[in-house]
Amino acid sequence: MAAWLAVLCIAAGIAGRTAVVTVAEATAAALRSEARAMLGGDLEVAATRAPTAAEDAAIAAALPAGTRTTRVRALTTMATGTA
Repeated sequence: MAAWLAVLCIAAGIAGRTAVVTVAEATAAALRSEARAMLGGDLEVAATRAPTAAEDAAIAAALPAGTRTTRVRALTTMATGTA
């Protein structure tokens, strides 16, 4: 009886270790292949006003071919209330 228990414990340990290693390797592979998409952009240009046409042209000229851009507008607000 003790021998079967020992075999069962060893099998469970091996199965658990295999599962952990498999998940870790799959996660690492996914991170390697999707890192650029997950991180978003490599460059951020921020300003307090909209860029002029000349500034837009200069930024576009500095970017490599095939670069995708995203424009974001943000509005900072603060809410106050009476107590």
